[in-house]
This record gives sequence, structure tokens and C-alpha cells, in this order.
Amino acid sequence: MPRLPYQLLRHAHRIDSNLPTLLKSCRDLDSARNELRWLREYVLKNSQITGTPKPKTGWQTTLRGLCEERGKGRPLQYLLGTEYFGDLEIVCKPGVLIPRPETAASITYLLSRLHNPFLPSHLRILDLCTGTGCIPLLIRHLFHSPRTTLHLHGIDISPLAIRLARLNTALLSPPTTQSSNTNPIPTFALADILAPLTLHQPHNILTANPPYISLSSFRTTPRSVRSFEPRAALVPPSSPTLSDQAQGDRFYPRLLEIADEVGAEVVLVEVADMAQALRVVGMARGRGWEGLEVWRNEPGARAEEDSGGGGRDCAGDGVVVRGRGDGRSVLCFR
Repeated sequence: MPRLPYQLLRHAHRIDSNLPTLLKSCRDLDSARNELRWLREYVLKNSQITGTPKPKTGWQTTLRGLCEERGKGRPLQYLLGTEYFGDLEIVCKPGVLIPRPETAASITYLLSRLHNPFLPSHLRILDLCTGTGCIPLLIRHLFHSPRTTLHLHGIDISPLAIRLARLNTALLSPPTTQSSNTNPIPTFALADILAPLTLHQPHNILTANPPYISLSSFRTTPRSVRSFEPRAALVPPSSPTLSDQAQGDRFYPRLLEIADEVGAEVVLVEVADMAQALRVVGMARGRGWEGLEVWRNEPGARAEEDSGGGGRDCAGDGVVVRGRGDGRSVLCFR
């Protein structure tokens, strides 16, 4: 990582003594100023909520400590304790993957395509590698149909993730007497999806944001990701028989197998990039999936080359690629 120019650090210090510390992670002044504002608001709000006595420099000491942690690369979401996922503010804790806006964009786009009169009266959605529970919670938040009741179930191998998913559910699912959302709240269970699963109900839709980063790619991830987010949520378990590329793809054959086991008619899985997306397309086609799409980071946006707005067949073999940005999700349907 290149050194920051002395002139930039000096200018930042003149504005606020915490900015040079934040620049170590933010790398540009505008981002550092935004993060300083958010951290300051968090410290002041937290002291008001807890009733902590506020000596003249007390909150400033707390703020400086948070800035130092951020300067070491600790993710801002772990310091603030939350991250927005669509319209929902999701509680984040170390040890559980931080929700990404690209994931929220894919889920939002999926929901925009589910509103049709042919949905069943009970729609069951299975979310694997659920983490914070953000995907089931956003689906419940966005989906409204007088004819269809949602049933959402999330699975994760991490006990910490399951506890956090249940906490987020409690915080974001008020009693039905206080909310217009009458869908049952999501349920969560601890399980290793690479091992045999016992699922007592069929599911219409399967979603997953699995570990998909290969060992070689993991070494090039940002420091805040590599050093502070859970490796198990990013990199699949190692296997001496797999190549580096196959290592990163390890979860996808199993996800497609589970989709067959539960009778899913729609599968949406997140991927690292377009190259991995096309490999997943090949896996899905090999298991008999005929409806296949690749969604980019902004799946609902019209690509510059797509003047018709219907998606482009740039992947070949009838695979539609939608949106702008890099490959982010693969949709399979039948």
C-alpha cells in the first residue's frame, strides 16, 4: 500500500487531529471526514442513551480510541455496531460477516420479480450461510402479498451467527399487532451444509451467500476483510485434492444438490466475479437447470450496451446477463 503524502496528512491534521489516523484505512480525505462524522455521532448518541457522565474531554477520548481502531483496519461496521442492508439496519458483531450492499441489491431485484399472481399460497425460502440473517429479514421486509404467506428459514455453521440472526430478527420483527407485516418471522438453525441435512419441508426458493474466495484470492482482499472478518465465511474449507479455483467454487455443487433435495424451483447464489459466475452457470446446466441468468452488482440498472432493457446474452448459450458492474449473483430457475 503506498504511503500517504505528507501534505495530505498535514492538511488533515489541521482540520481534525483524528483524520490522519482514519486516513490509514480510508485513504482519501472525503471518506475519512465522513467516517469521523459517523463515529462522532455514534459516541455522542451512545453517551446520551447510557447516561454516561460527559466530562469535557470524555467523549473525545472515546472517539480517539475508535479512530485508532479504525486506523488499524477494523471495519467501521464493527465499531458502529450496525450496517444498513437495504432499508434495514442490521446489527453487526465481530465473528460474523458484514452484510454487503451488492447482496441487498440482488435480493431486492429478486423480490421485484416475485410479484406475480402465480405464486403459491405458502412460499418457503431457504437461506444457506445466513450470517446475520440479513437476507431472510430483507425478504420479509420487502415481500407483501395478500395471497401468499412467507416461510423463511436460515442455516449457518456458526453458533455466533445464529445468535446474531435471532437477535436481528427480534429487533426487526415487532409483534403483528404493531406491524402490517403478518408473515411469520424467520427461523434459524445451526448446521453444516457440506454435511447431510435433514429438512422436513420442501422449499420453493433457495438463496445463499456462501464462502467463495480461493486461497490465492484471499491474500489480495482488503486488510479490513482479511484481518478482521471471519475467514470461515469467506474461504471454503481446504481440501488437498482441489485446485485453487475449485477450492473457491467448493460450495456451489453442494448448494445445487440441496436445491434438488428440497425441490427448489428458484436458486439465487452470490459469486465473486463474472468468471466464477460462468463456472456456476456450467454447474447448474449440468444438473438440468435451463433458466439461467447472471446478475451484476446493480442488477436492476440498465447496462450501457443494453438499449432494450431486457438483459444481454454476453455469457453465451442463452444466459442473460443483467445490470451494471462485475458478476455478483447467479439465478437458476425452472
